[in-house]
Order: sequence, then C-alpha cells, then structure tokens
Amino acid sequence: TTPAMRAVLNAAPAEAEDKATTAPIPGADAAAQAAVTRTWQGELLGRLERVKRYPRAAELRRREGVAVVGFVLDREGNLLETRLVRSSGDATLDAEALALPERARPLPPPPEHIAGARIEVVAPVRFTLRR
Repeated sequence: TTPAMRAVLNAAPAEAEDKATTAPIPGADAAAQAAVTRTWQGELLGRLERVKRYPRAAELRRREGVAVVGFVLDREGNLLETRLVRSSGDATLDAEALALPERARPLPPPPEHIAGARIEVVAPVRFTLRR
C-alpha cells in the first residue's frame, strides 16, 4: 500500500496550518477535500458491501473472519488489479473478498484531489454469521 492511499483510507480532516501564516479561513479546502474523500470511501465500501456474498461452504463450517483486499483503480474508477493483503484464515472467505471489487464494478472514480494515475485502495471485508 502506498503511504498516500493509507492517508486516503484513514481520511481525517487535515490539520489546520498555523493561522498566523496562512490565508484567511485556513484549512477550508482541506476540510472540504476530506469530506469529499470520506463520501467517496463510503460509496466505494458501500458498493463492496452490497455485492458481498457469504460463501456457503464457509457458512456451513461456521467460519468467520476479516480479509483485507487491495485493489488499484485508474482515474476513471476502472479496476486494474486486485490482491489479498491479509487472509481471513479461510480460503473461501478470502476468495470472496478478492471477487468483490470485480463484482462491484463500475466503481466510483476517485475525487480529483487524490493524486496519481493509479489509486490503491485497501479495504477490510468482514464476514460475520448472524447469531
């Protein structure tokens, strides 16, 4: 994962710069960008969640876990790569996590303020059985 994408995934409002050394309303653009980033992340993760399926084999074995999947998007939101960042401990859950980005297409394009031609996203995929 690139450091820049980690910052995007862990999006928090940017720290305001020292008011004495900045233009009026410091951090306004940063705050707006952080809000846009959070909205994009929510849309992206929501789309993954909507297409997620609990693998029957894992369900029958009462397997639960969290797989972490990484994928790369271009500026238009096209899926370029997918990889497993961390296993859930169950191969069927991992396979489902890897299938999600492809199944969730079209993916929302990243906001303009996120730099780069290739944007790497790292997302946890939680599999929890209903009790």
